[in-house]
Formats: sequence, structure tokens, C-alpha cells
Amino acid sequence: MFALHLISIVVFMFSLGQTTDMQDGHLPRPSIFADPGNVLPSGISLVITCRSLAGFERFRLEKENLRIVDVINSSSSKTEARFYLGTVRKDTAGHYSCLYKVKNTWSPRSETLQLKVIREDITETSSPISEVTSVESKKPLLSAWPSPIVPIGERVTLYCQSELGFETYRLFKEHRGRSLQTKDFNSQQSFVIGPVTTEHAGIYRCQGFDSKSLYGSSELSDSLVIAVTGNFPIPTIWAEPDSVVTKGQAVTIWCLGMPEAQEYYLYKDEGSKPLKTQILLKPGDKANFSIPFMTEYDAGLYHCYYYSPAGWSNHSDFLELVVTGFYSKPNISALPSSLVASGGNVTLQCSSHQGYRRFILIKEGEKTVSWTQNSQKQHNGHFLALFPVGPVSSKHRWAFRCYGYYKRTSQMWSIPSETLQLLLSDSPSQDHTVENLIRMAVAGLVLVVLRILLFEARNSQGHPQGEVWR
Repeated sequence: MFALHLISIVVFMFSLGQTTDMQDGHLPRPSIFADPGNVLPSGISLVITCRSLAGFERFRLEKENLRIVDVINSSSSKTEARFYLGTVRKDTAGHYSCLYKVKNTWSPRSETLQLKVIREDITETSSPISEVTSVESKKPLLSAWPSPIVPIGERVTLYCQSELGFETYRLFKEHRGRSLQTKDFNSQQSFVIGPVTTEHAGIYRCQGFDSKSLYGSSELSDSLVIAVTGNFPIPTIWAEPDSVVTKGQAVTIWCLGMPEAQEYYLYKDEGSKPLKTQILLKPGDKANFSIPFMTEYDAGLYHCYYYSPAGWSNHSDFLELVVTGFYSKPNISALPSSLVASGGNVTLQCSSHQGYRRFILIKEGEKTVSWTQNSQKQHNGHFLALFPVGPVSSKHRWAFRCYGYYKRTSQMWSIPSETLQLLLSDSPSQDHTVENLIRMAVAGLVLVVLRILLFEARNSQGHPQGEVWR
């Protein structure tokens, strides 16, 4: 009994401690993981995902406890931030962590994520000299906030960061193949540029300096391209065969710009680096980016830019790419019936025993049309949503299917329901015409019968039985 009592006290103190922590503003530690994994071959694309238990205002990704980039939350219910770090290189290896901010309070750092990079050419042997190179020569990391693509007239902040903690940093802008320093580009760590003009566009690098260091300075960072967007026609973005794609199928994202476009850049979600780049062999007006095998990681919001001799365009509208086939299919039915008079209305019902919070109704045909409704929980435990449809006409195909999804995975839909085809009956005007014709025919027949009976009655009265004709 004493042991049970002691355990109860410990549990109570632990829960009290947790409550006190939350009241003191302490936030739970986030989680962090890498896609496709922790051991990465050079040349592939890397995505680091950080998750919190509740909504966040800002998520920060760090390498060796130095800030790389932040992501600002656009939705209070969003609990995940994805960082697109581009192509894996040798210097991608290292220790990563993330933390998030809620109401001016920063969470503890996540557990450390260690990434290792392996060479694609396994026959290459390492040089003993390269292994003993002084840490003083390590490159700093140069990044842009909020994005390296800056609308004309706006400002951008460039961060030069190094684990070695140099006294000062200098920012360089390449000009005709040379890196030239500008007076204003001396800073402890950050450089604010703007309001930007087209003259600010170009390739930037940074370098760390320390008077107490034996070597005096670091190597130049890798290059960072700053693009300044102007008042050029924004590109158009779309997906083929559709923006709603079944898991495992291929999809192509198209970006349509102007005929002088030379380069196209595709971005996903709030990534600060392009997901894909396409340089045209000759100037053209569109580019295509293929996804050969659709997964949940490919779902999201996409936008694109193009570059021409006149400068950078603004980004396109956002394309929402949805992947289906993850959860059980819902049911679809028509109320009161799938047989509808032309010009009439009908209510379609999507339902499921799954806890889907929203349903999507898709109308198939020449152009896909969709409607979204919140679901309602019924007494039998089913969730359903009602969609009024109409007026129905014979000019279009009236075939429907529906999907369900959860709030936290709004771009991952269920298996589609069976297809419901509405059947059209004759229009009300045609029905009345037929009825009137039938009524007129019956009335005419009755009139003929009455006349015959009347004629026979008169004849019988004028010639009594037994009278002999003369």
C-alpha cells in the first residue's frame, strides 16, 4: 500500500509540474525529421519537416545552433513547417534543430537531427590533407529573409552565419565575374537591402573576418542569387491531367510566361529555395515540371516565376495540388431521388463513418467543378454533408463523386466515392402537353359515344314496336 501511495504522489507531482510549466509559458519541444532520410546521397532534394503540438506563429530551422531560415505561419491551425533546402551537397551534412514561437515565447530546441552525405562516386578516395584542413576555413552560410525573390521597392535581409563566431562579416556582390565589396556591406551578421531596384539583383556571397584569428578570414560562402521582380506579366500555372491526383500517378505542372522567358523556377509552400529549375535551350513561353510518382509529400501549394532579359516576373497564383487515395471512400446519394425533372433541383449527400470534418463534391464533365462543405455528426455516428444542386438541364453531364478529408491534412483526400449519375426525366411542359392531348382524346371519344346513344334513342321513340311500315 505504501508503494502505491508513493506512486500516486509522484504521478500527482509530475502532472502538477506539467501544469505549472504550461502556466509559466513553457512550450513543448517540437519534433524534426528529414525526407528522404538521415543518410543522403549528393544530388537529391532535401526537405526538413518540423512539427509542434499546437499552432505556431514562427518556426525556425538552425544548423549547428545557427539560424538558417524562418517560416511564418499563415494559419492558426497549422502545426507543421517544411524547409526545402534544395540539392544535397557535401556541406549539407551537419546537426540540425528547430524551435517555434508562440506569443513572444520560444520553445526549446528539438532533438538534434544529424545528416550525413555520401558520395555518389564510391571509387573516389579521400585526401588526408582535406581531413586536417583548419576549421577556420569553413564557409559561412548566406540566406535571405523573407525570400531571395524580392518585389521591386521592397526590402530583404541577408544573414551571414558561421559556427566560428567571427567579429564581423562582409557582403560581396559579383560584378562581371568578380566579387566587389560595398561600404554598406559591413555588419555583425545581417544586411538589410532596399528598397530594392533592378540594380540590386545579382549574385551575393559573404565572408567572416576576425582580427584575433590566425587566418584572419573564412572562405567565401556559396553564392546566393537575389532576384528582383518587376511589373511584368505574371505567369500562369496549372496541372495536367488535373490538380487532384491519385496516389502513385504522374502529374505535370506547367508554367506559362512570356515568349522571351529564359528560365523558370518552381516553388512549393513557403520554401525559400526553388524546388525545381528549368533553363530553356531557347527562349519560350512555358516550362513543365514533372512529378513521376505522386505521394503525400508532393501535395501542397505551388507557384512559379520566370526570368527574361527584361528581369524577373512576380510569382504566379498558387496552384493547390491534392493527392487522393489515403482513407476509406465515403458514400454518395441523391435526395429525394437520382431521377430529376429537367430544370429541377436535387440535394446530394456525402456521408461516412470516418470522422471526416469536410467533404468535397466533384462534378465531372467538360470542366471539373467542386464544392466544399463542413460535415455534421449524426446520432448514428456517421458524418455527412448536404450539397444543393440545380437547376438540372440536359445540356451538361450530371455525374458526381465525393471525397472526405481531415482538417490537418486538407490536401490529402480519401478514396473517391462511387460515381452518382443523375437521370433526367421529361420537362414539366412536355408532361402537361401529353396529358392535355390524352384528355382531349378521351373527351372527344366520350362526345362521339354520347352522340351515338342520343341518335339511337331518338330513333327508338319515333318507331314504336309492332308498327308496320307502309
